[in-house]
Amino acid sequence: MGIVATIKRAFAPAEVPALGRSALGVDGETFGPPEYGDYLATSNGVYVCARIRSQLLASLPVRAYRLTADGREAVETGPLVDLLRKVNPYWTFTRLVETTQMSLCAWGSAYWLLERGRGGAPTEIWWVRPDRVRVVPSGKGYVARFEYLPPGAAEPIRYAPEEVVWLRYPNPLEEYSGLSPLAAARIAADTGSAAMKSNRNLFLNGVNAGGIVTPNGGSDLLSEGQAQELADLFRRRMKGVDNAHRWMVLRYDAKFTPMSMTPKDAEYLGSMRWNLEEIARAYGVPLDLIGGQRTYENVDAAMKAIWVNTVLPEARLLASELTEQLLPMFPGQADEIAFDESEVDVLQADRQIAWAVAQGQIQTGAITINEWRAEEGMDPLAWGDERWAPPGLAGGPAGGEPDGDEPAADQTADGGVPEGQTADAGASRSAARIAYGSPEHEATMARFLASLAPHEGRLGRAVRSLLRRQEQSILTALGKRRRDAADPEDVERLLGEVFDLAEWRRRFREGIRPELGRVADAAGAEAVASVTVGVAFDVLDPAVVRALERQAQRFAREVNATTWERLKAALAEGIEAGEGTDALAGRVREVMGARIASDAETIARTETTPAWTTGNLEGWRQSGVVQGKEWLAALDERTRETHVAAHGQTVGLDEDFDVGGGSGQGPGLIDDPAESINCRCVAVPVLGATA
Repeated sequence: MGIVATIKRAFAPAEVPALGRSALGVDGETFGPPEYGDYLATSNGVYVCARIRSQLLASLPVRAYRLTADGREAVETGPLVDLLRKVNPYWTFTRLVETTQMSLCAWGSAYWLLERGRGGAPTEIWWVRPDRVRVVPSGKGYVARFEYLPPGAAEPIRYAPEEVVWLRYPNPLEEYSGLSPLAAARIAADTGSAAMKSNRNLFLNGVNAGGIVTPNGGSDLLSEGQAQELADLFRRRMKGVDNAHRWMVLRYDAKFTPMSMTPKDAEYLGSMRWNLEEIARAYGVPLDLIGGQRTYENVDAAMKAIWVNTVLPEARLLASELTEQLLPMFPGQADEIAFDESEVDVLQADRQIAWAVAQGQIQTGAITINEWRAEEGMDPLAWGDERWAPPGLAGGPAGGEPDGDEPAADQTADGGVPEGQTADAGASRSAARIAYGSPEHEATMARFLASLAPHEGRLGRAVRSLLRRQEQSILTALGKRRRDAADPEDVERLLGEVFDLAEWRRRFREGIRPELGRVADAAGAEAVASVTVGVAFDVLDPAVVRALERQAQRFAREVNATTWERLKAALAEGIEAGEGTDALAGRVREVMGARIASDAETIARTETTPAWTTGNLEGWRQSGVVQGKEWLAALDERTRETHVAAHGQTVGLDEDFDVGGGSGQGPGLIDDPAESINCRCVAVPVLGATA
């Protein structure tokens, strides 16, 4: 007989009361008693460990994916995505994850009650205390129902299995209960609390003396008058901060013996350190993160350890449970739920090292860009199967000219003029050194795009994360408002209440600044390495910092201005139609969903190019050997005609390119936004004279 059939046969009658009599005859409260929740409020070690884990886990964005033949693609819109952004009128998904993780840390279990709409799909998620939920096994299946007993209620509320998401840690001792880390750490937590209470009582009762005064001569005891005189003298001369370190003069010989740390005191301190270490070990939290070692020297290693050994495995466990339990309620919308691990800062160094190795392999022809992308789970590129050989540096020998057989910059390989480029384009500048559409042009652009790709992906994720946080903040503020706006002229005030424009400009500026720095640092290092040796790029050079700060400020201002205007138009339309708060919240989700799904990619592309150009320019300046720069137009059907016309334009390192109706230091930095948005062109260094 199979194990499932054996267990089912053991279930007689059909339903067995839970939490007291589980299917295996084990008391469920052994693993999740109500008092476990008290430890979050009474044990500093337990609270700190649970809080750190919950905050780190909640910082990971949750994604829904659809599996394809070439990998997987993110699902950006739909009821499932809406639910994962705003789980109910009062809670964001971030708050839900934090509370869920703290519940798992305390009880080893967590329950989400689902409010389902007319079509059967969940429309709201509500967290409840695990110790108030009973699991009722079934003889006909796995679980017959869940019973939730609200505070003060006499009878529990019954929920069908499809109305509950049940999250729990594996427990080989009891199938229907999660095994809490507190079960292993409870003795240490209790011992620590008892020691703290005992020490507190010592201070309250005042039995810890500062020292002892005894006769220093032949007399064994001080007389009653001498003892009283000493006591009065101590109070008069030594009491209070102003009397600290004052001298005392005695009329007789006495000996003062200060009280040092007793063995009991030392035992107490050692016990507290041991208790904290035991709790941290049970929760998988390094001591360096909670002050156990009193040092921050190893904080980076400790952060990496908690991410790799604790938080990321936890995220994968929860993601697999949500994929198994929640996704079937949204048929056809997604195939997988996962927490996005790519934005964990402490792990970026490893990824940068891996990318540096891969980049070297790509640029020497050892692997193709599509082979690398396949290993990373990314979609292939149309041009990515070509294996490259290292091309020569633009400009060749100082003052060198193009090879005699090489077409001029304003001609194609067959001698014609590229589409959109006039015969005299850039005539006042020096001749082009890399012909449009030539193998060297193709190789240079491919190498540039390969270098740019990972940074563009990171920056896109950062933009989406900022927009998601912004959306959650707006929806939360709108939900708290709880009153309808009926006056169409009320839209500005309403938007100002839920969208603090100045605050979000600050957050976007601070959020994008490190990402721009990473792009510029990589570009600058690559720029220096391509033209000289023995020079290291300094991303903290004031010129670099100023340029990136200007870009961050412009980014924060323009992105939030666009969001403000789109929300204003959508809310005005809703108010004009007499919609209430819930309907207006739907309009906010629609606007922000579009921003996250499509605009984030355009924003990322627009911001990555100027940061890369900034790094290149400053790297060439720091090298001391670059005299000029040449504009290379992107090679795809989306390239602007004005950018094709600018191809081959060569100017001094500190001079501006003329592109269309604008000018600027390089791609992405043209003062006409129409010439910078989505630009994929690149500038290359010129070592010789530019004219």
